[in-house]
Parts: sequence; C-alpha cells; structure tokens
Amino acid sequence: MDFRFCLPSWLLRLGLEAGHYVPGGPVLQGDGIDRWLAEARAPFSQPVRGGSPIPAPPFQLFALHYLEDIVVETKHPRWQMHEYARVALGDREVWLAKDSDNDGVQTISVDLEEPGAWLPEIPVPRRREPVQVDDRSDARHLDVSIRYRNPAGERVEVDFRAPRPPRATPLRNGSTFEHSQAVLAAVLDIPAQQLTGVRCSVRFDGRERRLDRAFGLLPIKVLLRQTQAGFVEASMRLSPEDGAVAVQRPIPGTRWGTRGSETWSLVRTRADEQVTTADNGITTTTSTWRDGGLAHAWIAETTGGRDLVELRLSAPLPDLSRPFDGLVVRRFALMMSTGAHGAGEVRCRRQGDEALVDVVPQAPFWFARRPLRTRVRLVRGSVDVRSERIGAATLAG
Repeated sequence: MDFRFCLPSWLLRLGLEAGHYVPGGPVLQGDGIDRWLAEARAPFSQPVRGGSPIPAPPFQLFALHYLEDIVVETKHPRWQMHEYARVALGDREVWLAKDSDNDGVQTISVDLEEPGAWLPEIPVPRRREPVQVDDRSDARHLDVSIRYRNPAGERVEVDFRAPRPPRATPLRNGSTFEHSQAVLAAVLDIPAQQLTGVRCSVRFDGRERRLDRAFGLLPIKVLLRQTQAGFVEASMRLSPEDGAVAVQRPIPGTRWGTRGSETWSLVRTRADEQVTTADNGITTTTSTWRDGGLAHAWIAETTGGRDLVELRLSAPLPDLSRPFDGLVVRRFALMMSTGAHGAGEVRCRRQGDEALVDVVPQAPFWFARRPLRTRVRLVRGSVDVRSERIGAATLAG
C-alpha cells in the first residue's frame, strides 16, 4: 500500500474529528473583537413614525449552565450520544437526560410536570420521565447511578464515577457536534473537563453496550462543566401590556414542541432607547434597543447573577416593525469567558409586509453550519416572530 496517498485523507479525517473532541480557543479576543466589530456600520434610512411601540426581536437568544455534565457515547444502533446534566431550576436542582439519535436529534427526559413549559424558548423535544439518581459523590469525585426509560422505551442504567476536574482549562471553546442541528446554532464554554480516571457502564434493557471511541482509541466518557448559548428556532407573538411586553409561545395556530407565556419588563431609559428584561426564573435576558432596533443583549443566571453570554453588535439593527431601505448588515460576536466563542453576520431586509433577518454564523466551523432566518410581521397591534434553521441554498437565495 502506498501511504503517500493514504496519509493526507487520514490526517484530514483525524483533524476534523479532533476539531470536535478537543476544545479550542476563542475565535476572536482582545483587539481582534474590536477590529471585527469596527466594520458593518453603514447607516440606513427608516421613517420615524409607525411601527410597533414594543421591540420586534430579530431572533431568539438562549443560554443554559450545567452544574454537572456527563457525556457518553455508546455502540448502540439507534443512539449516538447520551448526556446527563444537573441544572438549577430557581431554588432547586434537577437531573435531565439527553439522548441524541443518529440524525443528531436530541430528546430531553426530565421529571417535571410540564416539561414543555421549562425554558420554552429552547424548542428541543422533551418528555416527562422520572430520572432517578443515586448520588454517592464527595468533594473530589462525582459518583452517580442514573436510571430512566429513554424515548424508545428502553430501560437505561448508567453507572458513572470520575474525579472532579481539578482546574480550569485555557482552551474552552467546545464543539456542539451535530446535535440539535435542526433547531439551534450554539457555542459552548467548557471551563473544565475530566477525561482520565473515569469509570462508566451503560446498559439498555439489561444489556451493556460498549463505549464508542474518539479517534478509534479513547472511550468517550467525560465529565464536564459547561455553558451552552446561541440562537434557536422560535415562534412567538409579542403584544403591548400595561407598559410591558406580553409574550405567547408559539404563535397561535402554530404547531410547536414547547409552549409558554411570559412578561418582559419594558423601560425607556432615554428618548431613543428602551431596555427589556425577560426573567424565566432560570436565566435573565436583558436587551437594549436603539430607535426600536436591537443594539446589545446579555444573559445571566437569575440566581447568583453569573454572566452566561453577551451579544455584541457592530451597530444597532433596524426597527423590524417599520420599513427600511435595502440590505442592512451587522457583525456580531458571542462573548463567553475570555473572548468571542462565535462570530458572524446579521443581514436584514424587507420582503413585502415583513422583515427578514438572516443570522449567518461564520466561526467556528460547527457554528458556521447553522444559519437561521427570522420573519417579523405586524399582526393587529402585535408582533409575530418566527425563526427557523435554514440551509446554505436557502441563504444564497
């Protein structure tokens, strides 16, 4: 065999796989962020009057922090990856199980009375299922047994023990692989991970499955600390309500995987500026609007106030509830930990009686594969916002 021809393709495959499994650094940091955001600031023309008295969101941001995060891959014919996470829900904590099938569709199993109303802005399929956890952990080790039935009805038994990660890692920008690729564009912040000294077994209906291996060598069983953030599909109707914003998910008459209602506070801080605050009891999203267009946003944990993600724009977007001329392009940076974990463009234009907004991620590569398009329309005094994942062909069109 002539290895001169085998080696390049082998190195390419290994490099792509390593790019998923090995976290990297920020895509932008320091002065690079300022230089990136110094472009795409061209002015646009927009009438002063008309439109909606409440902001018209260009997209839906989300963020979620995992207190503990176990990631395992098994040699199962149906399931690609399994994730078990402990999350804070206000003043209590719950464990959830996420099973990702071979198409990358993740389904959340969690023991909540209305799982579809938990973080309804994240339209990932979820189901109510008792997730029983026997926790034998101490300060130095996570040691748990997890029992539940997965979406296929299989009885799953996971036994996991690992040293807790001793220190933060300098490279924290982790891949989302192909998970939930149909509904979101996300970046990860992974400040610590434990790959060695991990013991794990996974049984389905009593049958133990072998663990899959990264690079064909290393069994995939890892303990992480992790925060996820980014853009997700959305369907929501926003209406004025006593100086606030009433939000209904989804748009009435729309089939959707999650549902809920909420109220955003709305404060005018100066003549040309408004601030909205959306608090779901888990995270708080604060957005600044200039002349009706989004200028800045960030998400923090409601309890404790930990900052999870900040969205920086090169300049404010148009007010999407009013006409504007031509194509308006802005650059964005998603800030997490020490820099921008994701960067790209937001492209706005009018099409008939609605505004179209394309979120076009450009780096890192797994983020760049997931553009989204939002349609914003005024409907009898309310604002309807519908975001969906699109492919490259749709974006080009």
